[in-house]
Parts: sequence; structure tokens; C-alpha cells
Amino acid sequence: MIKVYCLCVELQLRSFQNLAIELLGHGYLKNRSAPTIEEIDIAYSGAKGSCTLQFYLATWAQCRENAPLQKYLFAGPWDKKQFRTLCKKHADLSLNMRNLHESTTSEGLKSINPRFHQICWYHEHLEGERCGVEYQTFETASEGIVCRLSEPI
Repeated sequence: MIKVYCLCVELQLRSFQNLAIELLGHGYLKNRSAPTIEEIDIAYSGAKGSCTLQFYLATWAQCRENAPLQKYLFAGPWDKKQFRTLCKKHADLSLNMRNLHESTTSEGLKSINPRFHQICWYHEHLEGERCGVEYQTFETASEGIVCRLSEPI
């Protein structure tokens, strides 16, 4: 789904980008998983310029760096050394995480979990555009996503 998102960015298919990020978040929620270091690398290598997918994955990285290990047993391995190498490869990942860290309280960093963020934070919108999932989180919207797949975009 990350590669699909990157292709949508390249083709300027904003509605599909937004749907791809919803499906990605839904998949992580449904499978009780989180992005792997490899997936973060794909997103930062594949997307040209800054995009909300990168911010979403930086949020996950921040969460995985600060959350207790047992919290994401189903998330796959998280090798801190490999992650530091990834941060050196993608300076914008480090920058996104630093900005996130500076804008979040120390208590908030311990409990940060993108599953409970508003999906709209990770959508690309035009100025003044309303979102179809406004005020919904990945968790609250996961049941309605199947219905939305059959709607026209």
C-alpha cells in the first residue's frame, strides 16, 4: 500500500492517496501491527518531496522508539541500530521526528499512537476542503472503510 500511495503522489491522484493512507492505517489496526523499518524506507525513498505518508510513518517511528517493547509484539522487529542507519539515509525522517518530538509533551510521547489520531491529519486536502472522515480515527473509521470502498471517489 505504501508503493501504491507513492504512485498516487507521482500521478497526482489525491483522492487515491487519501484512500491509500486509510487502507494502510486500517491494515495496521486490523493486523495489530505497525510499519516496519523497511516500509518507512520505501516511503521516504519513493515519495518525491514531503508528504503526509512520511509524516504518518514518522509518527509511527516516534511511537515505536518510545513505546514499551511489549506494546507492539505483532509489529515485527524494531532494530534500533538499523533505524539509526535509516535516519542517516533520510535526513527528512529525522527532521520529521524532531519536529514531532518538540511539539509533543514528554508524557504524550509515551502514549503517542497513530491508531488514535484523526485520519484527516494524514490526508492531502485543498484549502477549505471538507474531509469524508473528519474527526474519525483509524480505529473508529475501520468499520466504515469497507462501505467507502464501493463509493465513487
